[in-house]
Amino acid sequence: MKYTIKQAYVISLFMLICVTTMCGCGQKKELSFETSYIIETDLDPEMRRMTYTETAEVINTGSDSTKTLYFHIYGNKFKGLRQVEDGDIAVLSVQDQNGNELQYQREQEGVLYCVELGQALEPGQSVELTFACEVLIPDLESMYGVSRDGDVQLPMFSLQLAMYDQGGWDIAPLPENGDGRYGAAADYNLTIRVPEAYLLACNGDELSRQTSDGITTYTYRAEKRRDIVVFACEDYVLLEQKPGALAGRRLFGFCHRVVPGCGWERGLSFLGVKGNLQ
Repeated sequence: MKYTIKQAYVISLFMLICVTTMCGCGQKKELSFETSYIIETDLDPEMRRMTYTETAEVINTGSDSTKTLYFHIYGNKFKGLRQVEDGDIAVLSVQDQNGNELQYQREQEGVLYCVELGQALEPGQSVELTFACEVLIPDLESMYGVSRDGDVQLPMFSLQLAMYDQGGWDIAPLPENGDGRYGAAADYNLTIRVPEAYLLACNGDELSRQTSDGITTYTYRAEKRRDIVVFACEDYVLLEQKPGALAGRRLFGFCHRVVPGCGWERGLSFLGVKGNLQ
């Protein structure tokens, strides 16, 4: 049977549509999200133990639905640098806003967690996921851990929603060298309790500080940040706190009671802020 050019074109177009539909080609979902995080933390520097809950509010601002969300814990990248058991930031449970336990999968040695929602997150809808976590903080390696002086550096300990871009979910393993983080800015609200002998510094704005029964409770808010970062140290006194040279950052002035400049300088560098030792 012979076909005209027009008929051949129509048949070819029909076959292309059928193949595309069956193969799922061009069917990548159009997803985008807005996120904010509320973190409640208890830090025991002497025992090197931290327990916390993190509630992530995820708003689907895309045009498609999803039943799966991916989260990174970038701090777990550093535990591979040590031959010890501690250092793993472990997720113990995940619940939705109704208290329902959700199924989740630990992947890439704890750097990635896949969470299956109870029902699809439709466009315009939001979901709140609460993660219960704990960690035995290891010796300082690179940016994360406890230094020889007992200072505690805690970057990248919180869960962060993975990026969804033109290639879909960005869940490829992190490179061995460099930071490797890829994520959107989000708002963080942090409440952290520590023994009152310890002073905290954070890359967010301090909202309050109260001490009771030997425990000091700090609250911070960090808006539009890639991460919330905490530095805890003993034997320091906070002298001054005012806007720094960089927008959205803080200037921390500390006076070390034992060894001037040691952990203080490292802490400021770690936080990415500037200051003068007095």
